[in-house]
Amino acid sequence: MRKSSRSLLSLFAASLMCLFQTTDTGHASQLIKATYVNSAGNELQAEFDTVADKVTITLPGGRSFSLNSTIAASGAKYSDGKTTFWEHQGSASVFAGEDLVFEGKDKNLPETEEEIADDGQFDENDDSGPTVPAVSDVKPFEEPVKQYSAYLKINDRDFGNPGPTDPFECMLDAGEGKQPLNALCQVAVDEVYVSNEWASVEFALAPLDQKYKGMPIMADGALYFLLKRDGKSWKGMSWFLGSDQPSMGSEKIREIGIPEKDLNALGWMETPPEEESE
Repeated sequence: MRKSSRSLLSLFAASLMCLFQTTDTGHASQLIKATYVNSAGNELQAEFDTVADKVTITLPGGRSFSLNSTIAASGAKYSDGKTTFWEHQGSASVFAGEDLVFEGKDKNLPETEEEIADDGQFDENDDSGPTVPAVSDVKPFEEPVKQYSAYLKINDRDFGNPGPTDPFECMLDAGEGKQPLNALCQVAVDEVYVSNEWASVEFALAPLDQKYKGMPIMADGALYFLLKRDGKSWKGMSWFLGSDQPSMGSEKIREIGIPEKDLNALGWMETPPEEESE
Protein backbone atom coordinates (compact mmCIF):
# COMPACT_ATOMS: atom_id res chain seq x y z
CA MET A 1 0.00 0.00 0.00
CA ARG A 2 2.89 2.35 0.68
CA LYS A 3 6.28 2.97 -0.82
CA SER A 4 9.19 2.53 1.55
CA SER A 5 11.64 5.37 1.03
CA ARG A 6 13.43 8.04 2.94
CA SER A 7 11.60 11.04 4.42
CA LEU A 8 10.44 13.88 2.16
CA LEU A 9 13.02 15.31 -0.20
CA SER A 10 13.98 18.91 0.41
CA LEU A 11 13.06 21.15 -2.50
CA PHE A 12 16.19 21.04 -4.62
CA ALA A 13 17.91 17.97 -3.10
CA ALA A 14 21.63 17.37 -3.32
CA SER A 15 21.70 18.16 -7.00
CA LEU A 16 21.88 21.92 -6.47
CA MET A 17 25.07 23.85 -5.71
CA CYS A 18 24.95 26.87 -3.39
CA LEU A 19 26.89 29.99 -4.49
CA PHE A 20 27.20 33.11 -2.35
CA GLN A 21 27.80 36.61 -3.69
CA THR A 22 27.14 40.26 -2.80
CA THR A 23 24.67 42.26 -4.86
CA ASP A 24 24.91 45.93 -5.80
CA THR A 25 22.55 46.79 -2.94
CA GLY A 26 25.04 45.34 -0.47
CA HIS A 27 22.91 42.51 0.91
CA ALA A 28 24.12 38.92 0.81
CA SER A 29 22.40 36.87 -1.87
CA GLN A 30 22.28 33.09 -1.87
CA LEU A 31 22.02 31.72 -5.39
CA ILE A 32 21.14 28.13 -6.22
CA LYS A 33 21.55 26.96 -9.80
CA ALA A 34 19.82 24.04 -11.49
CA THR A 35 19.53 22.60 -14.98
CA TYR A 36 16.40 20.81 -16.19
CA VAL A 37 16.29 18.69 -19.34
CA ASN A 38 13.19 17.65 -21.29
CA SER A 39 12.52 14.46 -23.27
CA ALA A 40 14.07 16.01 -26.41
CA GLY A 41 17.31 16.78 -24.58
CA ASN A 42 16.73 20.55 -24.44
CA GLU A 43 17.88 22.28 -21.27
CA LEU A 44 16.39 24.99 -19.09
CA GLN A 45 18.65 26.94 -16.73
CA ALA A 46 17.28 28.20 -13.41
CA GLU A 47 18.97 30.43 -10.84
CA PHE A 48 17.14 30.72 -7.53
CA ASP A 49 17.77 33.75 -5.30
CA THR A 50 16.66 32.52 -1.87
CA VAL A 51 17.11 35.96 -0.29
CA ALA A 52 15.06 37.92 -2.84
CA ASP A 53 12.72 34.90 -3.17
CA LYS A 54 12.79 34.89 -6.97
CA VAL A 55 14.10 32.79 -9.86
CA THR A 56 15.68 33.65 -13.20
CA ILE A 57 15.01 31.05 -15.88
CA THR A 58 16.51 30.72 -19.35
CA LEU A 59 14.52 28.65 -21.83
CA PRO A 60 16.22 26.40 -24.43
CA GLY A 61 15.82 29.13 -27.08
CA GLY A 62 17.68 31.68 -24.94
CA ARG A 63 14.78 33.76 -23.63
CA SER A 64 15.14 34.69 -19.96
CA PHE A 65 12.55 35.64 -17.36
CA SER A 66 12.87 36.92 -13.81
CA LEU A 67 9.95 35.61 -11.74
CA ASN A 68 8.83 36.28 -8.18
CA SER A 69 7.76 33.60 -5.73
CA THR A 70 4.03 32.99 -5.39
CA ILE A 71 1.83 30.68 -3.33
CA ALA A 72 2.03 26.97 -4.17
CA ALA A 73 0.30 24.03 -2.51
CA SER A 74 3.43 21.96 -3.02
CA GLY A 75 6.84 22.50 -4.53
CA ALA A 76 7.92 26.04 -5.49
CA LYS A 77 6.06 28.36 -7.84
CA TYR A 78 7.24 31.64 -9.44
CA SER A 79 5.36 33.96 -11.77
CA ASP A 80 5.18 37.45 -13.29
CA GLY A 81 1.51 37.07 -14.13
CA LYS A 82 2.20 35.84 -17.67
CA THR A 83 5.02 33.31 -17.36
CA THR A 84 4.96 30.73 -14.57
CA PHE A 85 7.72 28.39 -13.42
CA TRP A 86 6.79 25.51 -11.11
CA GLU A 87 9.31 23.13 -9.50
CA HIS A 88 8.15 19.99 -7.70
CA GLN A 89 10.34 17.08 -6.52
CA GLY A 90 13.00 17.49 -9.19
CA SER A 91 10.60 18.29 -12.05
CA ALA A 92 10.14 21.71 -13.61
CA SER A 93 7.32 23.11 -15.74
CA VAL A 94 7.05 26.47 -17.48
CA PHE A 95 3.74 27.92 -18.63
CA ALA A 96 3.01 30.88 -20.88
CA GLY A 97 -0.46 31.70 -19.66
CA GLU A 98 -2.22 28.33 -19.72
CA ASP A 99 0.13 26.76 -22.30
CA LEU A 100 2.90 24.40 -21.24
CA VAL A 101 6.12 25.48 -22.97
CA PHE A 102 8.67 23.34 -21.12
CA GLU A 103 8.64 20.27 -18.90
CA GLY A 104 11.76 18.50 -17.70
CA LYS A 105 13.67 16.77 -14.92
CA ASP A 106 16.59 18.00 -12.83
CA LYS A 107 19.64 16.99 -14.86
CA ASN A 108 21.77 16.37 -11.77
CA LEU A 109 19.22 14.49 -9.67
CA PRO A 110 20.85 11.17 -8.70
CA GLU A 111 19.01 8.11 -9.94
CA THR A 112 18.38 6.86 -6.43
CA GLU A 113 16.86 10.24 -5.45
CA GLU A 114 14.67 10.28 -8.54
CA GLU A 115 13.38 6.80 -7.85
CA ILE A 116 12.08 7.74 -4.41
CA ALA A 117 10.48 11.02 -5.45
CA ASP A 118 6.82 10.45 -4.64
CA ASP A 119 3.57 12.12 -5.67
CA GLY A 120 1.76 11.08 -2.51
CA GLN A 121 0.02 8.13 -4.16
CA PHE A 122 0.84 4.70 -2.76
CA ASP A 123 1.21 1.35 -4.44
CA GLU A 124 -1.53 -0.94 -3.15
CA ASN A 125 0.57 -3.97 -4.06
CA ASP A 126 3.37 -2.89 -1.72
CA ASP A 127 3.61 -5.23 1.28
CA SER A 128 4.63 -2.46 3.70
CA GLY A 129 0.97 -1.63 4.51
CA PRO A 130 -1.07 -2.90 7.48
CA THR A 131 -1.52 -6.61 7.98
CA VAL A 132 -4.81 -6.08 9.86
CA PRO A 133 -8.04 -5.26 7.99
CA ALA A 134 -9.45 -1.74 8.09
CA VAL A 135 -12.40 -1.21 10.43
CA SER A 136 -15.76 -0.72 8.73
CA ASP A 137 -16.95 2.17 10.93
CA VAL A 138 -14.61 5.17 11.28
CA LYS A 139 -17.13 7.37 13.17
CA PRO A 140 -15.83 6.47 16.68
CA PHE A 141 -12.44 7.85 15.63
CA GLU A 142 -13.59 11.19 14.19
CA GLU A 143 -13.91 13.07 17.50
CA PRO A 144 -10.59 11.77 18.94
CA VAL A 145 -8.93 12.78 15.66
CA LYS A 146 -10.32 16.33 15.93
CA GLN A 147 -9.20 16.59 19.56
CA TYR A 148 -5.69 15.33 18.75
CA SER A 149 -5.41 17.66 15.76
CA ALA A 150 -6.41 20.65 17.92
CA TYR A 151 -3.83 19.61 20.52
CA LEU A 152 -1.06 19.31 17.93
CA LYS A 153 -1.73 22.76 16.47
CA ILE A 154 -1.09 24.32 19.88
CA ASN A 155 1.55 22.03 21.37
CA ASP A 156 3.62 20.61 18.48
CA ARG A 157 5.73 23.13 16.53
CA ASP A 158 6.45 20.51 13.84
CA PHE A 159 2.80 19.90 13.07
CA GLY A 160 2.47 22.05 9.95
CA ASN A 161 -0.45 20.15 8.40
CA PRO A 162 -3.77 22.04 8.35
CA GLY A 163 -5.38 19.06 10.04
CA PRO A 164 -8.61 17.22 9.25
CA THR A 165 -10.94 20.17 9.94
CA ASP A 166 -9.46 23.17 8.13
CA PRO A 167 -9.74 23.72 4.35
CA PHE A 168 -6.46 24.69 2.69
CA GLU A 169 -5.15 25.53 -0.77
CA CYS A 170 -3.98 22.58 -2.84
CA MET A 171 -2.88 22.01 -6.42
CA LEU A 172 -4.73 19.72 -8.83
CA ASP A 173 -3.28 18.00 -11.88
CA ALA A 174 -5.39 19.29 -14.79
CA GLY A 175 -3.83 16.87 -17.29
CA GLU A 176 -0.96 16.79 -19.75
CA GLY A 177 -0.11 20.17 -21.24
CA LYS A 178 -2.37 22.07 -18.84
CA GLN A 179 -1.37 24.28 -15.95
CA PRO A 180 -2.14 22.86 -12.49
CA LEU A 181 -5.25 24.26 -10.82
CA ASN A 182 -5.32 25.84 -7.38
CA ALA A 183 -8.32 24.76 -5.32
CA LEU A 184 -9.49 24.37 -1.75
CA CYS A 185 -9.02 20.88 -0.34
CA GLN A 186 -9.76 19.14 2.91
CA VAL A 187 -8.23 16.26 4.84
CA ALA A 188 -10.63 13.52 5.89
CA VAL A 189 -10.31 10.18 7.67
CA ASP A 190 -9.92 7.53 4.98
CA GLU A 191 -8.94 4.25 6.64
CA VAL A 192 -8.57 3.09 10.24
CA TYR A 193 -6.66 -0.04 11.24
CA VAL A 194 -6.86 -1.52 14.74
CA SER A 195 -4.47 -3.91 16.46
CA ASN A 196 -5.33 -4.67 20.10
CA GLU A 197 -5.27 -1.34 22.00
CA TRP A 198 -3.77 0.62 19.09
CA ALA A 199 -5.20 2.22 15.97
CA SER A 200 -3.65 3.85 12.90
CA VAL A 201 -5.70 6.52 11.14
CA GLU A 202 -4.84 7.26 7.52
CA PHE A 203 -6.14 10.47 5.95
CA ALA A 204 -6.97 11.30 2.35
CA LEU A 205 -7.04 14.60 0.46
CA ALA A 206 -10.13 15.66 -1.47
CA PRO A 207 -11.18 18.88 -3.25
CA LEU A 208 -14.04 20.73 -1.56
CA ASP A 209 -15.63 21.62 -4.91
CA GLN A 210 -17.37 18.58 -6.38
CA LYS A 211 -16.60 19.73 -9.93
CA TYR A 212 -12.97 18.77 -9.23
CA LYS A 213 -13.87 15.34 -7.86
CA GLY A 214 -11.52 12.65 -9.14
CA MET A 215 -8.75 15.07 -10.22
CA PRO A 216 -5.32 13.97 -8.91
CA ILE A 217 -4.02 16.11 -6.06
CA MET A 218 -0.35 17.06 -6.17
CA ALA A 219 0.83 16.32 -2.65
CA ASP A 220 4.12 15.41 -1.04
CA GLY A 221 2.79 12.72 1.23
CA ALA A 222 0.03 11.35 3.44
CA LEU A 223 -0.93 12.09 7.03
CA TYR A 224 -1.28 9.42 9.72
CA PHE A 225 -2.31 9.47 13.38
CA LEU A 226 -1.46 6.72 15.85
CA LEU A 227 -4.07 6.36 18.61
CA LYS A 228 -4.30 4.33 21.82
CA ARG A 229 -7.49 3.11 23.43
CA ASP A 230 -8.45 5.37 26.35
CA GLY A 231 -11.36 3.74 28.13
CA LYS A 232 -14.17 3.61 25.58
CA SER A 233 -12.57 6.21 23.32
CA TRP A 234 -9.16 6.83 21.78
CA LYS A 235 -6.29 9.20 22.48
CA GLY A 236 -3.72 10.54 20.00
CA MET A 237 -0.17 9.38 20.67
CA SER A 238 1.89 10.15 17.55
CA TRP A 239 1.62 11.43 13.97
CA PHE A 240 3.48 11.11 10.69
CA LEU A 241 3.41 13.16 7.49
CA GLY A 242 5.40 11.92 4.52
CA SER A 243 5.59 9.90 1.34
CA ASP A 244 7.25 6.98 3.11
CA GLN A 245 5.88 4.17 5.21
CA PRO A 246 4.84 5.86 8.50
CA SER A 247 7.50 5.50 11.18
CA MET A 248 8.61 6.76 14.57
CA GLY A 249 11.85 6.85 16.52
CA SER A 250 12.90 4.28 19.09
CA GLU A 251 12.63 6.82 21.92
CA LYS A 252 9.03 7.63 21.01
CA ILE A 253 8.20 3.92 20.76
CA ARG A 254 9.48 3.39 24.32
CA GLU A 255 7.70 6.53 25.55
CA ILE A 256 4.23 5.49 24.39
CA GLY A 257 4.84 1.78 25.01
CA ILE A 258 3.56 0.35 21.74
CA PRO A 259 4.57 -3.31 21.20
CA GLU A 260 6.56 -4.01 18.04
CA LYS A 261 3.96 -6.52 16.82
CA ASP A 262 1.20 -3.89 16.97
CA LEU A 263 3.39 -1.23 15.34
CA ASN A 264 4.15 -3.57 12.44
CA ALA A 265 0.59 -4.85 12.16
CA LEU A 266 -0.60 -1.27 11.67
CA GLY A 267 1.88 -0.71 8.84
CA TRP A 268 4.22 1.53 10.86
CA MET A 269 7.92 0.90 11.40
CA GLU A 270 10.74 2.06 13.63
CA THR A 271 12.75 4.85 12.04
CA PRO A 272 16.11 3.43 10.81
CA PRO A 273 18.99 4.60 13.07
CA GLU A 274 20.78 6.34 10.18
CA GLU A 275 17.68 8.45 9.45
CA GLU A 276 16.91 9.09 13.11
CA SER A 277 20.33 10.72 13.58
CA GLU A 278 19.85 13.14 10.66
